Amino acid sequence: MKESFYVVFILSTNAAHEKLTELDNKKNPDQLDEEVKDALMLEGGFTRELLSHFDEILVFPPLKGRDLVNAAATGLVAYVKRNYALNIASLDTHFLANLSEKQDKNSSIQTLVGSIVKDCEMALADLKANGAREVGLKLVDDKVEVVRVK
Repeated sequence: MKESFYVVFILSTNAAHEKLTELDNKKNPDQLDEEVKDALMLEGGFTRELLSHFDEILVFPPLKGRDLVNAAATGLVAYVKRNYALNIASLDTHFLANLSEKQDKNSSIQTLVGSIVKDCEMALADLKANGAREVGLKLVDDKVEVVRVK
C-alpha cells in the first residue's frame, strides 16, 4: 500500500497588493477566490496554470508599525548572519521604525533591509575582516552606524 502525504507550500508576494487589499476589504468569500486569482494574473503576472494549483489564497493586510519593524529586524539579522557571518548583538529598533516611516508606503521589508545594508555594507565587511563576531546597529544623525561588540 502506497503511503500518501500532503505538502503545504507558502508563497508570500506583494504582487497586486493594492487590488488584493481592496478585494479583501469586501469580505465576500463567494467571489473573493476568483477575483483574487484574476488580480494576481492581471497585475501580478501569475499564470492561470500556476494559480490552478493553489487550493487557498490568503490575503493579509500590509504590515505596519511594530509588526513591520519586527519583520525588518528579523530580516536584517538573518541577512547579516548569512552574508557576513556576524551576529547582531544589539539593534536599535527605534531606528528601524524611523527608517520605515520614511519609506514609500508601498515599499517592502526587503527594500527597508536593503537600504540599511547598503548604508553599512562596508563597515560590516571591515569588521568581519578584522575578526568581529558580533556587531550592533544604531542610527546616528540619520545614518546607520555599525559598532563592534565582540
